[in-house]
Amino acid sequence: MASIFDEWDATVNGDFLNEVQGSIDNKVPYGVYECSLETCEMALTKEKRKPMLKMAFKMVEGNRNIFVNRVLEKPFQIALAVNLLKSLGTDVEIRFESYSQFAELCHQVFEDAKKLKLTFEVDYRENKGYDEVSVTNVFEN
Repeated sequence: MASIFDEWDATVNGDFLNEVQGSIDNKVPYGVYECSLETCEMALTKEKRKPMLKMAFKMVEGNRNIFVNRVLEKPFQIALAVNLLKSLGTDVEIRFESYSQFAELCHQVFEDAKKLKLTFEVDYRENKGYDEVSVTNVFEN
């Protein structure tokens, strides 16, 4: 009996399996880290082309990244994104008026964080089976 995954199974080989295992082994352990902000931007998801907040925090020690990818389709998702951006402590007024405005706002937040030389205490944890990122403290360098 054929599986609906036969087409995908044909793409699995030793190199692919090694890459999967490497990704599993290299996952950042949950914890609290001091980080810089490496990216903060709006993008579209690949398949369904939904608006998404994309952020990357780079650990000060360890040189590894913690990624935030949040779809912003529903009001509660936008509210979570607004609160995350507010927690960064920049001088930018954080509000959502439209997706285009929010995309520009993300750019301003990123530039302001760099200008102010901010680093962040990032709490990276599991919540109901999902990775969750929150900023618990901001440091000016």
